[in-house]
Amino acid sequence: MVKSALLAGAACLLALPSALRAQGPVGSEFQVNVYTTGSQGSASVATDAHENFVVVWADAAGIVGRRFTASGAPRGGEFLVRSYTAGYPSLPSVASSANGSFVVVWHSYGPDGSASGVFGHRFDAFGAPAGGEFAVNTYTTGNQSQPVVSSDASGNFVVVWQSAGQDANGYGVFSRRFDASGGGPGRRVPRPLLHPGLPGQPVRAGRGLRRERELRRGLGQPRLLLPAGLEYHRRPALRLRRDSARSRIPGG
Repeated sequence: MVKSALLAGAACLLALPSALRAQGPVGSEFQVNVYTTGSQGSASVATDAHENFVVVWADAAGIVGRRFTASGAPRGGEFLVRSYTAGYPSLPSVASSANGSFVVVWHSYGPDGSASGVFGHRFDAFGAPAGGEFAVNTYTTGNQSQPVVSSDASGNFVVVWQSAGQDANGYGVFSRRFDASGGGPGRRVPRPLLHPGLPGQPVRAGRGLRRERELRRGLGQPRLLLPAGLEYHRRPALRLRRDSARSRIPGG
């Protein structure tokens, strides 16, 4: 019986596509940040259609980024996304279009006149700013924070974040869509959430976040639950390993 089970397992492995079987790294670990004084963290990464990628993170200077080729070679030095002048910009998220243009979002304290707000900045495929910074949320009472952004191949993008008290019941999750030029075609839309532990089971935004805090009480910062089972995590390190499968490098 044991031999039969082993043979069956081997047959299943052979039936897997080669891309799924070959998940080994294609290079050694490398350092992303050049400036090393103090802490660099909360990193986010996105790839374009050619597997070139951009990494953004937070440090004492503000929100910083760096672009790389598909082979991991730097495409220039670090660049400032948002300078650290006021408001403690932090927790950045980046998304890329197919041609390599990208958008970065983050939250800052104070610029919208009431606690924290969500802001963004677009960049072209060469890493040059495309327009100025823009506000994402229009409801500004209390905290709007922990944004995450995703882009389609054409550069249209959507931002999601958590907002305190906006749904009248603790924190709720809200979103806003933008076209590739940064114009917002839609209003903020509350989205049902999918709990990672209960596939397909929607929960109300405020209750879902509160329940997650209850489940993780005493285990550090609670996770922000996002639509379609996505999860937000702080990333404390800025070291990457490139894998042969594109799916292993988070994309925009």
